[in-house]
Amino acid sequence: MKTDTRPFRALFPLALALLAIAMIAPGAARAQDDNATDEQNDEYVWPELRVHHVGDLPVFDRDRFQDPVDVAMYLSGEFYAMNARKLGPGLIAIYEPPEHQAAFAEMMNSLRAARGEPVALRIAIRSLNADEIEGVQVGSPAPAGVGRVVLEHQQVAHRGLPTRMHSTKQRYYVSDYSPVVGSGAVGHNPTVATVSDGLALTVYAGVGRDERTDMHIDGELTRVLMNDHHPAAIAAVADNATLHLPSIDRRSITSAVSLRDGEETIIAIVQSPEKENGVLAITATVRALGN
Repeated sequence: MKTDTRPFRALFPLALALLAIAMIAPGAARAQDDNATDEQNDEYVWPELRVHHVGDLPVFDRDRFQDPVDVAMYLSGEFYAMNARKLGPGLIAIYEPPEHQAAFAEMMNSLRAARGEPVALRIAIRSLNADEIEGVQVGSPAPAGVGRVVLEHQQVAHRGLPTRMHSTKQRYYVSDYSPVVGSGAVGHNPTVATVSDGLALTVYAGVGRDERTDMHIDGELTRVLMNDHHPAAIAAVADNATLHLPSIDRRSITSAVSLRDGEETIIAIVQSPEKENGVLAITATVRALGN
C-alpha cells in the first residue's frame, strides 16, 4: 500500500521559508544595530592629537614659569582643562576634538597679537561688615555700593607682560625713648621707626575667551594696627611717654580670574584685622584703553 506524500510536499516550501527567516532575522537585527552604532559614531567627534608651536609666547611670571611651554600648559590645563603634554622646547601636544584644538590655537594667536597692548587696571580694597558678606565670593562681580573703599590704585598694564602694582605707605611710630641727662635736668629722645602698610602685587593681564581678560595676581597685603603702650620705666623718665607697638597682619594673595571689560570683580577675600567678623574684599577692574 503506497502512502500519499502530496500533503508533505505542500508543506516543504513553507518549512524552507520559515528556516530562511530564522537564519536571516538575527543578521538583519545585527545589521540594524551596526547601522545605529555607525550613526552614533558619525555624531561623536573623536579627539585628535595635534602639535602646537608655542615657543614665542610671552612668559609673564618668571617665578612660576620657566619657558613658554609652561605658560601654554598652564593656560590649557588650569583654565580650559585640556589634555596637554610637553614635547620639547617650544612644543606642546593637545589631544582634544578639532573644535577645542581650534580654540586653543586661537587663544595662542590672540595672546601673541595682544602682547604689549595697554589696558587700564584698577585695584581696590573694600572693607565689608559681617552683614555685607552674604553672596560675596572670589570670581564674582563686586556688589555695587557694598563696603567702604579703603584703598584704590590705578595703573596702566600691558597684556602679556608683568606689571608691578605697589600702593603702600610708611607708618611712623615711636619704638623707644632714650634718656638725655643734663645739668639739673633730665629729658628724653624718642626713637622713631617705620613700617610699610598697603598692597604690593605682581599682575599679569592675558587674553581670554569671549573678549575677557585672564588675569593672574600674586602679592601681599599688609595691614598695620598701632597699640599704645605706657611702660612705667619710661614714664619715670618722660611724662606721658607713649610707645607705639605695631601689630602687623600680612596676607599672601594668589588668584587667577577671568574679567569682563569694565566689570569690577572680586579677586581675593581676607579676614579684616580691624573688624571682628569683617572681611577685606580685593577687587580688580580692567578696561581696554579707548573703550
